[in-house]
Amino acid sequence: QKFVTSSCNSDEGNIIICDIVSGFQRTLNNFYSGCIYSIKVLSNYELAASSYEDTMIRIYNIQTGSITKRLKGQSDFPKVLELIYERYLISGAVDGSIIAWDLTNGVIINEFSSISSEIKSIIFLNSTC
Repeated sequence: QKFVTSSCNSDEGNIIICDIVSGFQRTLNNFYSGCIYSIKVLSNYELAASSYEDTMIRIYNIQTGSITKRLKGQSDFPKVLELIYERYLISGAVDGSIIAWDLTNGVIINEFSSISSEIKSIIFLNSTC
């Protein structure tokens, strides 16, 4: 059982991965000097996605701590992230915009901008509508 959290101060934003049972802790250090607003981790703990106030989403390799992709396209900072099928990422921003990303190549699949206020949550519904 693992959990992921972040720390934030004026100098750095860190992602911290912890194992509840063993007490193991790994910190992905200082990839951005500011606050991390949202984190999502793939179920196999290979990759983590995080959003920042600079509007960029960074994808990290948890084992190496390196950034594998930088997703840029949101007009305001993404505050909410949701993973779908370990392949797609949905980001919701403060300005109400929502972007669907393909994580295999880092490209935007679709953009939704009709929401007029800050996105506070995104939930994936696994059904045919």
